[in-house]
Amino acid sequence: MLDIRLVREDPGRIRSDLAKRNAPDKAKLLESVIELDKEWRKALAEADALKRRRNEITREIAEAKKAGKSTEKLRKEAAGLPKKIDVLDKRIDELAAKVREGLGRLAKRSFHDPAVVCTAHSLPKKIMDDGDPYERELSETMGLVLRQLPPLRVRIAWQSAGRSEGAWLGPPLEEVLDEISRAGEKAVLVVPFGFVSDHLEILYDVDIEARAFATKRGLQFERTESPNTDPGFIDAMAAAVRSVSGPPLA
Repeated sequence: MLDIRLVREDPGRIRSDLAKRNAPDKAKLLESVIELDKEWRKALAEADALKRRRNEITREIAEAKKAGKSTEKLRKEAAGLPKKIDVLDKRIDELAAKVREGLGRLAKRSFHDPAVVCTAHSLPKKIMDDGDPYERELSETMGLVLRQLPPLRVRIAWQSAGRSEGAWLGPPLEEVLDEISRAGEKAVLVVPFGFVSDHLEILYDVDIEARAFATKRGLQFERTESPNTDPGFIDAMAAAVRSVSGPPLA
């Protein structure tokens, strides 16, 4: 699938390529994808702003209570935010679906579709045998993510295994990359969905070791960006904490 970052950062390169191919229908599709992506990002920014405002209102209510001031106006504003956020979230999902659909059609007609490998940190199998839900929950997460995307040729792999005795979750990432190369694939997108930030297992194990392993086997290697400090990710974590911590202290 075409990388949306290329559409954003260098659309002229794609336009030039399509012009050389004399493909006006594909050029029209590209312009549609660009406009949808702009609208999608605008909706994301609006949703993030509403969620930040929701957090601010929570703090303002607590401060007003401490100062003995009325919180009625703030509570009224807070009551209207969930509906606005829900509407925007649905709009984001709708736009995301359209963008992915457009990118998928563009990829089929102009660009090579890479193999996709979702990775997570390997653990000793004994942990799962003792009842830990780690492997099952990761598989469920991958399934939910894939529901938001067009059909992809996806495999799961396990990385960064330790050196302790006993079996670890597999297959390892290197084994999967080797199989992909032997199958004649030319490109691979690694999605470290089991990680939330850049650290040793991403910046070295994936970006250096796995990239070198794939490149040596003739694979064009790309990795998805980690959530890191993405506002939407931070808001999602905050919402998860609030969902189990109860209302803020007065």
